[in-house]
Amino acid sequence: MIARVVLLGLALVAVVTFADWFSSPLRPCEAPIQQYSETSKGNETAKEYCSAGKIVALWRAVGRSVDAWHDDLNAAATIVIAIFTTVLGVFTVRLARSTRIAADAAKRAADAADMSAKAVTVVERAYVYPIITAHGAINDCINAALDSTEEDVPAPVTAEITFKFKNFGKTPAILKTSFVGIGVAPLGAKIGLAIPEAVLGVLEETNPLHSRMQMGITRKQAQQIGAYTGHLCFEGTISFNDIWENEHITEFYFVWDHWISRMNLRWVETKTKQKGEQSPD
Repeated sequence: MIARVVLLGLALVAVVTFADWFSSPLRPCEAPIQQYSETSKGNETAKEYCSAGKIVALWRAVGRSVDAWHDDLNAAATIVIAIFTTVLGVFTVRLARSTRIAADAAKRAADAADMSAKAVTVVERAYVYPIITAHGAINDCINAALDSTEEDVPAPVTAEITFKFKNFGKTPAILKTSFVGIGVAPLGAKIGLAIPEAVLGVLEETNPLHSRMQMGITRKQAQQIGAYTGHLCFEGTISFNDIWENEHITEFYFVWDHWISRMNLRWVETKTKQKGEQSPD
């Protein structure tokens, strides 16, 4: 359709241009051509003929005819050009819309692929959490503090937590650092751990690790623990990398429950730093 309109417009422009050129004046022949008869009419006066003059006359006659249609041809050409411009504009708008739709579709596909890749890492990556295997003599520590005659003086008895780190994910974890502590909350600074295992495979766990109280607790603190207004807690962090080189930091917080004589997990959270990003706070 567009090709036909273009060809029609070019044809009309060519006709108008030819008409202008065709109607321009031409020089008449400068001298008539005389021819003498060589027949038996030898003395007859030769007639003058001018072929070029006849062509010029015919040329001008045709030119005058074309001049009569000159304005109409110009108007028709203008209309055709306007129609062609309109069609071209509509085509351009539709092309731009199609390009935009294609770009949006490509972006959605790229976003979907990115989300799919991230989903794979979330599902398949390593997840490292602590497992408490022994509570030590925490009840003895609390009872010793309750028997103390000094309210704000720590008792000499302390307790120890024995635990492991286990990879609950579907891919290996590369262990980096760990800091833990046990005592009456808030603990403040925690102590770094030396973990012999550098890599934990799927469902693998470390050898037993230990965290001991730095000091005993006071009678006042023991009373608050018994009334659940204070907490004897075990908390810490473990940082590790997954196989995609993303860094993860798991924070955990356990609280002693004297009714069941065990450490209960209050919360655990893993912060992730994608490769190339700053470390998570």
